[in-house]
Amino acid sequence: ALDAGTLGHGVISLIVALLVAGAISYAAYRYLAPAHGDNADILGAAVGVIVIYIVAIADQRLHINMMSKLAQQVVIVLIPPLALIFLVLGTIFLGIATPTEGGAMGSVGALIMAAAKGRLSFDV
Repeated sequence: ALDAGTLGHGVISLIVALLVAGAISYAAYRYLAPAHGDNADILGAAVGVIVIYIVAIADQRLHINMMSKLAQQVVIVLIPPLALIFLVLGTIFLGIATPTEGGAMGSVGALIMAAAKGRLSFDV
């Protein structure tokens, strides 16, 4: 059972993780802006999200206990579907892919996610 102290710590840890991801995104944006111009904001946000996802996975697997269990679960569960949405819409908005190609990117991304979770087999 969760008590108020545990839940409060989890929410604070999640807020800190979001703030750190935001700071990393801004730093990446400032670093990438001279070379990538208009796309630096999207690339910077992607860098921030990838870094916080890797930190959450490492924290969970290595038992570092840097993040609360709530923050770990929220980051680990929400990032892959959001990445899939970005894979489709982001490539279209960045002008990398047409809508048809973006849909194909989403299909391949979903297959990769299913394989990574161990839910894709030859029987399926």
